[in-house]
Amino acid sequence: IESPAMISSFATVNMEFPEDTWSTTPISISFTAKESTSHEGFDFVTDGNPITFDIWVDGSRQPSLVFIGKDEGNPLTMPYNQYLALVIDNVTANSNYYGVESSAATVIIKNSAFENNSLHGIYLNGITDSWVINNTISGHFNSGDAGIRVDSGNPVIVNNTILTNWYGIICYGSSKPYIANNNISLDHWQGIIVLTGSVPTIYNNTIENNTFGIDYYYSPLSLQTYDNIISNNEYGVWMWYAAPTIHNNTIANNSEYGVWLNRSSAPL
Repeated sequence: IESPAMISSFATVNMEFPEDTWSTTPISISFTAKESTSHEGFDFVTDGNPITFDIWVDGSRQPSLVFIGKDEGNPLTMPYNQYLALVIDNVTANSNYYGVESSAATVIIKNSAFENNSLHGIYLNGITDSWVINNTISGHFNSGDAGIRVDSGNPVIVNNTILTNWYGIICYGSSKPYIANNNISLDHWQGIIVLTGSVPTIYNNTIENNTFGIDYYYSPLSLQTYDNIISNNEYGVWMWYAAPTIHNNTIANNSEYGVWLNRSSAPL
């Protein structure tokens, strides 16, 4: 890795290598979260092996940020500049068909408002990695609309306010979203609905005043739901042929059932 180097959007490197210093072994670089207006890239030279950037947060591995495959025709003649992602920052999108629909690029969506669009506020379809951070997503209240719909990939969805939608978050297909530290409330049906094939991690969210807090359909044991507050819904947790792992949650003051199991079993 050639230095000095800059990373875009929400992190800054706190360890540097001198100019024209190179490494052929794995290097660990720590980053401190902060706001930034820099959207620069990294420069690379490769010996033909792929390069992967991994993110670890509090000891837990997150989705890889960038993967660069080797140049089969001429693998030794990079440098190669790779911008990390498309960044959508401080945008207001209302009264459109989608607020944002992305199916190709890695994308960071942050500090924005998505309101009263005809279908979904944010629709992630076919993206491997994406980040949805510190947004307000509201008013998608037609039947079937969602604040956020995830069809595939490993998006990180954190620190958002998601309210007054038909569904708060829909997890479809083979998606594996990391959903944490969100306020999900006042949605017409489910705060979070997890459909067959999706395996989200649902951590430390406040999910309240929805018809269903979290709704699982055919969900596996590997699905982790922990440290959430699920309260003041009609049904706190609803499971249909599901066996997610649900632990260390506060499930209180739901008007019908705290946990409802239909042909389901779940470690609680």
